[in-house]
Amino acid sequence: HEKAAQYLPSSLLPALVPILEEILSLQIRIKRLDDEIKRIAARYPQVERLLPICGVGRIIALAFVLTIGNPARFKRSRDIGPFIGLTPRIFQTGRTDLQLSIARTGNPFMRRLAVQAAQCVLRKKSPDSDLKQYGKRIEGLGGRYPKKRAVVAVARKLVVLMHQLLVDPTPYDPWYALKRAG
Repeated sequence: HEKAAQYLPSSLLPALVPILEEILSLQIRIKRLDDEIKRIAARYPQVERLLPICGVGRIIALAFVLTIGNPARFKRSRDIGPFIGLTPRIFQTGRTDLQLSIARTGNPFMRRLAVQAAQCVLRKKSPDSDLKQYGKRIEGLGGRYPKKRAVVAVARKLVVLMHQLLVDPTPYDPWYALKRAG
């Protein structure tokens, strides 16, 4: 708002000053809410373990920690995908074996946040990692809606990774699978 005010012609100032004041008010409220989120997240030390993952910020990490509660209640990290509703439904009959859309069970808010984080991982400007390579591989297979399939697959893998980080004290490494294979 401050930069814009410098470049506005004086004839438009009376009409645009209220808009600039509203922008300032919104910036102040956003700052307060960001501080509140940081304060709430500070109560949960697990949130800090999830922040190094590309696409996972305080809101997504906090929502994940609060959604799953005690991470030990899941026998394996893979069980978190179906819990959130990120596994494909299967239609099987005779020789037919179709993979349908995701089940959409579980917490819809957490599912949306996981998909949002996965889209962030798959952006062109995001840093390269095993997760991004996995998504690009899925997208490269083609088929119907390859980008959407890749996003959901990365979201599922992302929540499994987040759960694993909560259970295992090993620090996050974006190239874990590559180092394990090599």
